[in-house]
Amino acid sequence: MHMIPRRRMRRVLVLLLAMSGLLAVPALASAHPDLSLLKVVNHAQASPGDQLTYTIHIVNHGTHATEGTSVVTDALPAHTTFVSASAGCTAAAGVVTCQITNLLAIGETLDLTVTVTVDADAPAGDLVNTADVTTPNEPSIDTSDNHGTATTSVGFAGLGDYVWWDQNHDGLQTPGEPGFAGVTVNLLDGSGMVVATTTTDATGLYRFDHLHPNATYSVCIAAASSAPGGPLAGFGLTGANAGTDDAIDSDAALVNGAPCITPAPTGAAGSFIPTYDFGFWKPAALGDRVWIDTDHNGIQDAGEVGVPGVGVTLHDASGATVGHTVTDANGLYLFDGLNAGTYHVCFDLATIPAGYEITPRNSPGSTRANGSDAGTDGCADATALAPGQRDLDWDAGIWKTSTTPTGGSTPSSPPKPRITLKKTSNPKSVRAGNAIHYTLRVTNVSKVAAHDVKVCDTLPDGVTVTGTGGGKLADGVVCWMVGTLGKGSHKSVYLVVKVDLTQRDRIKNTAVATSSDAPRATASSSTNVTAPRARHGVAGVTG
Repeated sequence: MHMIPRRRMRRVLVLLLAMSGLLAVPALASAHPDLSLLKVVNHAQASPGDQLTYTIHIVNHGTHATEGTSVVTDALPAHTTFVSASAGCTAAAGVVTCQITNLLAIGETLDLTVTVTVDADAPAGDLVNTADVTTPNEPSIDTSDNHGTATTSVGFAGLGDYVWWDQNHDGLQTPGEPGFAGVTVNLLDGSGMVVATTTTDATGLYRFDHLHPNATYSVCIAAASSAPGGPLAGFGLTGANAGTDDAIDSDAALVNGAPCITPAPTGAAGSFIPTYDFGFWKPAALGDRVWIDTDHNGIQDAGEVGVPGVGVTLHDASGATVGHTVTDANGLYLFDGLNAGTYHVCFDLATIPAGYEITPRNSPGSTRANGSDAGTDGCADATALAPGQRDLDWDAGIWKTSTTPTGGSTPSSPPKPRITLKKTSNPKSVRAGNAIHYTLRVTNVSKVAAHDVKVCDTLPDGVTVTGTGGGKLADGVVCWMVGTLGKGSHKSVYLVVKVDLTQRDRIKNTAVATSSDAPRATASSSTNVTAPRARHGVAGVTG
């Protein structure tokens, strides 16, 4: 059943009674304007800083045009600031008043707009805006729809969490690992502008509230926190996104040198995302010096010089090699960037100058700082490094037991390793579509060990790798990690390629052998390529 609005039904009844003569209504009295006001807002939800535009829609439903000046009053919500309004409108004391001097004809409409900004201190809740319209010749009985409201819900979101010391450097928040207090954290908007700053509390927690819902931000650690004297001085950022639980991992990476989590989006209004974490670790270090113990007392006395070029190998608790280096011009060495754990160093006796031996360790009167720690095999005792510990007291003294070939008393140029590389191909001539087998042999032709030896073969165009013999192929280069190559020893690696059917030119490729302490060596091979064997009696047809 179609329902007739009450006001329209009243008008119909009055008209019928007047037409039937039961009600005498003066003709002029029945003709008058009848205004209605509808108000809408462009945002049903908003946050501080958002602009709200209210549209006031006025219609004359009456039987006569308006007369004189109609007036619209718009009471702005609390916690908003007036920005602008349609022509003819003014704002004062939180009320916008609009003077409508143009007459509204029967059925005519008029739209007015009022724009405000949500204040920064706006609390969560509803912003209700009301507006009213009056006109001089509208009977009071017809003003029930001269009033309109529009409501916007103010909601906020939040984000944050934790800045902690990842002591075991696994990228995860392990129970017992402490947080950093006093770290300055900046919140940046989508344009990269800092919009808020806070500091971590005593437990390492931080949070940002009063944020736009479903908005994109970035969270960055301020540079001052990592500067000398800052809470993060000496610490480095741990790896991001370890494991599968976002609640306990680290989410940050370096952006222009600053630890940042980007993007860091907020959730819906009323939500708080507590998973934006920063993990930091402090690298441990181990090292010190190889020196000439001139008086053979096992103590680093004033004037006793360091020995350059001595190889030093770092081993973990299982005995596996985790690093290798050589002493510098002052006899110093360092293994840095270490996780907490148990390590020991071994000094490569083959790299000690001829005529010298390791001095006795732990000599009477020596200390951890000035004594020699290497045994007769060149290895020192194991030591446990705490997170961030820098133990730089692992020394080796050497003393002269015989005259060196040059007659000098102080070595300055210890023996250096040297490697060579030889490459052969089989066969020397091959038809397109067939295989070539390469053998690469790297040899240490010196009397001291070569370390971190690697062989790499750059493939020419026109071939496809079919076997690497344990090498790794990447971007057209096959590499084999040989590792330490003792004096006089060698290592052979193998490679198989298939010549493309379209290949007709001679194939030549070059390989290189490198070492951390020996000059590089290169080798080349060349293979002649002939046309593939003819099939079906037609030369050159192979398909």
